[in-house]
This record gives sequence, structure tokens and C-alpha cells, in this order.
Amino acid sequence: MEIGGKRKSHKPKVAPSLKAVAEEDAAYVAKSPQQIEARIQKLEAQMYEAAQNLEFETAAGLRDEIASLRALFIQNS
Repeated sequence: MEIGGKRKSHKPKVAPSLKAVAEEDAAYVAKSPQQIEARIQKLEAQMYEAAQNLEFETAAGLRDEIASLRALFIQNS
């Protein structure tokens, strides 16, 4: 993308919190279904807040994390 004669690359910003979310998810492998569901609810709230703040990359990352946890929830149920 060129702005004012200068070439600028477009790199999406990914919130550093996504790394923390991924690391926390690893600890949920041995958790109960109730604990996994509580984590899903927390992540959904964060996802909706990110979307309202137009932080779509963050919201998409959280959406993917929620999908992974839902699959884990099904496995542990």
C-alpha cells in the first residue's frame, strides 16, 4: 500500500493476549467439562467485546480458540 509516496506494508495486528489464551488452553486438556464450559463462556465474552471494538483479528482468534475448546469439551464429556 502506498501512502504519501511511501510504501507501507499492511500487517494485521494480533493481540498479545491470544498467545496467553493459547497457553491457557493447553492447561485445559485435563480439566472437567464444567471448567472447559466456564472458559468457553469467558472467551466468548472477550470475543464479543473485541468485535464491538472492531478488533476483528482478535475476535477471529478467540473464535478459533472457542471452537478448539468445544471440541475438547465433546471429547471430555
